[in-house]
Amino acid sequence: MLHGVSPHLTRMLLEAGRRSGVHRSQLGRIPGLTVVGEEHVRIPTATLLRVWETISEAMAEAGGGARGVPAMLLGVAGWGAGRRFVPVRVRLPHRAPPRHDPLTEVYGVRRIEFEAGPPAVTFSEADADAPFPRADPALAAILDEHARITVATARPVLDWLGRFHLALEDAVGAGPPELADVARRLAMGPRTLQRRLSDEGTSWRDELERFRRQRVEHLLRETSMTLEAISARSGYSHPRALRRAVHRWHGCGPAALRTSLRAGGT
Repeated sequence: MLHGVSPHLTRMLLEAGRRSGVHRSQLGRIPGLTVVGEEHVRIPTATLLRVWETISEAMAEAGGGARGVPAMLLGVAGWGAGRRFVPVRVRLPHRAPPRHDPLTEVYGVRRIEFEAGPPAVTFSEADADAPFPRADPALAAILDEHARITVATARPVLDWLGRFHLALEDAVGAGPPELADVARRLAMGPRTLQRRLSDEGTSWRDELERFRRQRVEHLLRETSMTLEAISARSGYSHPRALRRAVHRWHGCGPAALRTSLRAGGT
């Protein structure tokens, strides 16, 4: 399955933020946006969520105008559908203003929750399933097929952790991987790499262990390679280190694990 979102949706959110007064420099540090102007890519979902959160936080700090982004997106959705969407609930992060009338007019609903975290707009199932006045079944069929092909052929954009995994795999191909070597491949220092991994909720040791385990299990299950060859392919300096790791993971040796994996075990 190809994960990610359309660059069109990402650009629409960025434009909504820009029109609401968010400076582009506030979004510049978010990974995954360097190719947002391209057509045949899939932007990581995590990137879109970071954009949404950054815009919401920036607008809240600027004076509680975070209602601007969801209101603009609601307007764009209504224009594209040819009818007005009326949500059943709206959640906004800022404090409640003295008067709700302007917000009620914008969203078409009185159920507005304030200081409720990131902005959110909820629609009824009936409203979401209602037909579009300007619907063209023939055109819809063409666009559905175009969307299917676009998604199938789109190039996923790796987030930072994805780029780290590629750098780690490249390093393993040259021998037992060292943190400094992987950091160099990512054009950063070892301490910066460790800090970035910590920010992602992981560590060099955890990622290396995870990579080696996945690689060893795959090679044992799918190939007839010797332990020496698997050790080299997995970044171990000697088969003894591989045997110790397999015992730590599964409580058995590589030969027994290979038999279990090929029989459909874990």
